Amino acid sequence: MEESSAEEITSEIVELARDLNHDPKLIYKYVRNYVDYVPYFGSLKGAAMTYFDGAGNDFDQASLMIALLRKSGYQAQYVYGRMLSPYYG
Repeated sequence: MEESSAEEITSEIVELARDLNHDPKLIYKYVRNYVDYVPYFGSLKGAAMTYFDGAGNDFDQASLMIALLRKSGYQAQYVYGRMLSPYYG
């Protein structure tokens, strides 16, 4: 599986995946509980900087989760869609 720079697996990501026992539930909980959401457009940080900063938008949080899952032996990829919500104004 080809890896983009957004999901680059650094030694710190390898270590974090090992500390989380390569468990997808623990990986998800780590990103949910320890990586703050910051609103901005597009991927600016990638997996490594999101981990170092402890913050990122949804795209960069997904990059970190994908990198951790891939290092843990799971196939992971981005999935996106479009959501429509009613306008109340």
